[in-house]
Amino acid sequence: MQVVVEKVKLNRIGSSHVTPSLVNSALSIHGTIAAFPHLNDVITVDMSNHKVESLECRHCDGESTIMQVKVLAAGDLTIIVAGTIGGVVKIWDAETLRLITTYTLPMRQEMQVDRQNYAKGIEIVKTSQGYSLIVGTNFGNLHVFVKEGVSFLHENVKDCVQEEVHKDPIADIATNGKEGDLTVEGCRFAVADEAGNISVWSVAPLIPILSFKAVGESLTAVCMRNDLVIASTMLGKILIFSQTSEALTCEISAHTRSITAICMHPTRDLVASVSEDTYINIWNLEGLDSKEIEAIKSISVKDLMICGVQFFGDEPSNVAALGYDVEAIHVISGSSIAA
Repeated sequence: MQVVVEKVKLNRIGSSHVTPSLVNSALSIHGTIAAFPHLNDVITVDMSNHKVESLECRHCDGESTIMQVKVLAAGDLTIIVAGTIGGVVKIWDAETLRLITTYTLPMRQEMQVDRQNYAKGIEIVKTSQGYSLIVGTNFGNLHVFVKEGVSFLHENVKDCVQEEVHKDPIADIATNGKEGDLTVEGCRFAVADEAGNISVWSVAPLIPILSFKAVGESLTAVCMRNDLVIASTMLGKILIFSQTSEALTCEISAHTRSITAICMHPTRDLVASVSEDTYINIWNLEGLDSKEIEAIKSISVKDLMICGVQFFGDEPSNVAALGYDVEAIHVISGSSIAA
């Protein structure tokens, strides 16, 4: 079957560009809402009609370049979260685009060194009290924001959940289940840092329960599915860890350059990976037990330094990819990747 790649051009907002920044995991999609960072602004795109909006993330007391943007669901509330250089976290209501929370993350006293604080690694987890937003930093500590109505309040838990688990910049955070999939007791999330460390946390109580080490690797992104923790590296590898065996179960030489983003299909055992090498790869993990990982699709988008990827839409799902300095989202139709 011929693979159909549609280039959806994004219309500029006035004279402003709407190109993504060169950051890992640049694209986030929930429902029909897509978002990505452009320097100091969050660009949102309605995938149903391609309407483009811009959310300003500038602040007056320092650098505000965005490191990561996520579109997340907390019950019946969908939010857009941005983490910036300077450690500022901003949260908008995704439906109304109303700013609901702005918070500058505190730095621990012993960490106030020459390097500047920034917020990166963003995920929502279900708790016994409702929902909490977890945000990482370049110092390796995690911050917790508790959902109160339509706002999120910073919670000072053990000095922002610093358990000396990570001492290097957080690269990404992911949870093992979406809304309605898990009980609070079964909910976990994985934290990956740039020095190759992965920690797995329980939510009730909020403590680290497992750790993995990718020796000699710098991690760029992480995702989870049930027992599996899947991480990507700057050397172009996909590493698959098992929580049950507490070990690396599979290593895939997936790309020739750094992997900039990975994501799990919402219902199937498929992983999408993208890289600076211009390729979008779709991996079938159904044969993982027999060590037979199949690349069911491999698509190159010429001259595109791809920095984001997400499954979205109805079954069979579409794949959306984002390229640095290009005012477009590349969409691969779901029928083209059917396994």
